[in-house]
Amino acid sequence: MSLTIVKYVLLAAMRDKLIYSLLAAMALVVSLSYFFGGSAVVEQDQFVLVYVASVLRLLFVFGVVLFVIFFIRKSFDNKDIEYLLSRPVGRKNFIGSYLLALIILCAFFSIVVGLAVYAVGKTYVSASYLLWAYSFFIELSIMAAAALFFAMALNTPVSATIVTFAFYVLSRLIGQLIGIVTNVHHFGSYEVMSNIVKTVSLFVPRLDLMTQSSWLLYGSQDIGFVLVTVQGMIFVCVLSCASMIDFVRRQF
Repeated sequence: MSLTIVKYVLLAAMRDKLIYSLLAAMALVVSLSYFFGGSAVVEQDQFVLVYVASVLRLLFVFGVVLFVIFFIRKSFDNKDIEYLLSRPVGRKNFIGSYLLALIILCAFFSIVVGLAVYAVGKTYVSASYLLWAYSFFIELSIMAAAALFFAMALNTPVSATIVTFAFYVLSRLIGQLIGIVTNVHHFGSYEVMSNIVKTVSLFVPRLDLMTQSSWLLYGSQDIGFVLVTVQGMIFVCVLSCASMIDFVRRQF
């Protein structure tokens, strides 16, 4: 890993006001949650907690994805990457350094969001709260790695953004799609659709099993740290290797 490149990415996040913008948006979300929670007839505290956890998850995922994609594409357009490659660093180490910097950012954001959720619903905090915060870190890391790959593979930030968000939506809905094709039998093409959905599910992370707001109130049941960690390691490694392969084969 190149600590210079890691520092360069982290400074870019500071220069683009990513951290300040997300923190300001987080303060707005928490304020709105108390405003909307005050209008709830019953279970106001539960409403505020679930609202904050759900909205902050989406907010930070979208913020990290947009930063990664536009930062990478801007680096290509401004020839920053070519300049960095002129230094004594290999292309694989270059991608690894970028990924390490993004994981550091994801860890920082997950701690900040975890503290915000704790401050809002500390009366409901249980062991599942730690799993929720850790799962949020893994989810952010997977999406950062996905954004890095699509930003490297696609030539425009708009197309990379659309594909990355489509990947995220599919990952969040894949569990429901599997449930539909498993329980519905009256379609003529049931077997074909079932096989297609089950095949696709092998290549996308099961984000529907991660960072569930219900954990904060009712516990995590069958989901544990091992499942979250294994899934995170697999998909971060796969997406990172794909980014490395694309970057190594790229001609400058």
